[in-house]
Amino acid sequence: MDKFLRLTFSVFFACVLFISCKKESHNEIIEPPKLTKADTLNLLKGFWKSSPQNGYFTLEIKNADYIIDYSNANFKLFTGKLELKDDSLFFYNQDGFYINGAFKIKKLTADSLIFANETFTFKHYRSTKVVSLYDIVTIGGNGSGAYFFNEGIPALTSPIGHPTSITQDKEGNIYLTSILSTSIMVIDCNTYYINSLDNKLNIKGFFQSVFIADDGELYFSDRFNLYKYNFDLKSVIKINKSLDWGDITDIVVDKNKNIYISTAEDRFVRKIDGVTGDVTKIIGADNFIKFNPSPSSPFDVYFIPQQMTLDKDGNLLITDPSDNCIWKYDTLLHSIKLFAGTGKSDFSGDGELASLATFNMPTGIAIDKIGNVFVADSHNFRVRKIDVNGIITTIAGRDYGFDKDGNATDSSMIPGRLSVNSEGEIILTDLKNFRLKKLVLR
Repeated sequence: MDKFLRLTFSVFFACVLFISCKKESHNEIIEPPKLTKADTLNLLKGFWKSSPQNGYFTLEIKNADYIIDYSNANFKLFTGKLELKDDSLFFYNQDGFYINGAFKIKKLTADSLIFANETFTFKHYRSTKVVSLYDIVTIGGNGSGAYFFNEGIPALTSPIGHPTSITQDKEGNIYLTSILSTSIMVIDCNTYYINSLDNKLNIKGFFQSVFIADDGELYFSDRFNLYKYNFDLKSVIKINKSLDWGDITDIVVDKNKNIYISTAEDRFVRKIDGVTGDVTKIIGADNFIKFNPSPSSPFDVYFIPQQMTLDKDGNLLITDPSDNCIWKYDTLLHSIKLFAGTGKSDFSGDGELASLATFNMPTGIAIDKIGNVFVADSHNFRVRKIDVNGIITTIAGRDYGFDKDGNATDSSMIPGRLSVNSEGEIILTDLKNFRLKKLVLR
């Protein structure tokens, strides 16, 4: 009996000990291995981009001395050295004085960096310096922003104002309209001299939009009238009188001579039939409708249409800065759907499907002969490309800063309107620097 009791108690205490140990093991907190100073400094090296709340600042930590280049585009906000002490960063300027005390590292991984002092928190994510496939070249505008241009001189020495519309003919000559300009500007593709169409048109007005159709005829508008100019016949025809729809933001003409007109004030896209001349509203709502990424009808879209372009099937692609997206209108089915963007105002999605990307007030759009779509993502300060597979990338522009020719992703701009010629060169208006620029494949 004693032997049995001793065995029972032994088993009992063994079970208690096992359960106790198991419970202690379950509740034990295992701290992750702490990064050494060398590991931390190695992780810090490289190129970081801040979250939008910090204004898109970039932080680059390079070489053995841990040199800091904290900048907003080409504007150097801070250049100095970094030192790590007790999980805090100290930034020293070139004279050896540190700035704003210690910045505690809140998070550091291969892809995320957060540091803060008592006042500010700075969030960054890992990025890479982008080298574009394009070079950017300034071809027009002297940067003054003056509304009236000078004729018969190099376009680089003349103001171009605030361009509202841009188009090119088959030779590559560039046609522009500008706010408060009473002329249509023409820039010769060979000499890059600037002139006016006034002597040919013999019409005065505040021209808002201009478009050259595939047959070479030039369409243009003022606030109340739409015109067509035939270069061979040297004749101007007034297509429709009293178009009191407000500011016309763009005109495009398809192969059947149907004319599509977008207007900002009343928020519609209209079609003028190429055969009958009948005018119909094809996109837009009469009253406010909350943004819907899947509208049941083109009349369920309440937007501010800007630039338009036609794809190879004759469908309209339309930039909508009010909803931060691009719409696609099927001209045969009379249906509409989102082509790119989610409706959210942000910058994201490069390397992914454009339907998942975000934009910030896209205003310009153009399409090349292959089917690549180019978008002026104006308040993200970039030109972005959507390839034939629907993948979006940045090809020009960077965070707000200074003007610069050369590698297109080193140049700061606010792109407005776009046009692509037969060589695949992209002409863009730069609303920040009051210039006209060309993107050329390397």
